[in-house]
Amino acid sequence: IFSGFAPVSSMAGTSALHNPRFKMESFTLHHLHMKVLVRDPDQCFEGDEARFEAFWDADILGHVIWIASRVLCHYILHKEASVKGKTVIELGAGLGLCSIVCAAAGCRAVVATDCSDSALTLAADNAKLNSDVVPRLSCCFRCERLDWSHPVRPDLRHGFEVVMGADVVYTESSAGAFLRAAERLLAPGLDAEVLVLHEPRKALLVHEGAAEAQDSSLQALLDCAGSLKLSYEMVSLESFLSPSCWIAGSGLDSSAHQRALDVVCYRFRRTGEAELTAEFARQAVS
Repeated sequence: IFSGFAPVSSMAGTSALHNPRFKMESFTLHHLHMKVLVRDPDQCFEGDEARFEAFWDADILGHVIWIASRVLCHYILHKEASVKGKTVIELGAGLGLCSIVCAAAGCRAVVATDCSDSALTLAADNAKLNSDVVPRLSCCFRCERLDWSHPVRPDLRHGFEVVMGADVVYTESSAGAFLRAAERLLAPGLDAEVLVLHEPRKALLVHEGAAEAQDSSLQALLDCAGSLKLSYEMVSLESFLSPSCWIAGSGLDSSAHQRALDVVCYRFRRTGEAELTAEFARQAVS
């Protein structure tokens, strides 16, 4: 599915490059000097009918860099072998930072996906902005719209050696949808992996009239693994989250570093070669 990889292009024929909603951030990730368009917090128009545009303003979650995304970038750059020469897809890529870093780390091809067209526009623009730092972006990076609540397209199914997501699961239902989509995208073999980074949060959830402060989405993700015949393990992030590597050049303060230390990482892989072969045979027939 990666022959003739499409060049980077903006979605819907539009661009965020000269849009006042966004500002340019410059920072260093390991050895990369990055420039990224992000949402300007002073330019949000949700309550301004005259300036509100549904394409840009209806959903802005993918317009910022989440802490877990920065941690995933550091993980990729410190463990380049995890993506080098491999096909990678990022779910909930937002403005595309982690996917761009995968290209810098030498992946064979990377697809940045999101269900938001405005986020994908940002991802394409950010790839262009960093093409001088990562020249390979022009031939190995592309953006695709992907909604986990819909079936995975046949041309994407089982095509990726690495499926990744950072801070993309917030509810129990989204956890199940994410992992089911990830399993459908995961290539055959026991070495293919789903990598999930999650910043635990305590949110006020209301269920059947009762309110409870908890973050149950991560546990829902782990609970879903068994039904998909996926094993999982927690991956230690401590070795490369020292204050020096995290704060230097990143424009972040010590409180952001503390939040980074709270981020957890899980790796999911398929279990049982015999079961795996049988499952792929059943899917081929269906």
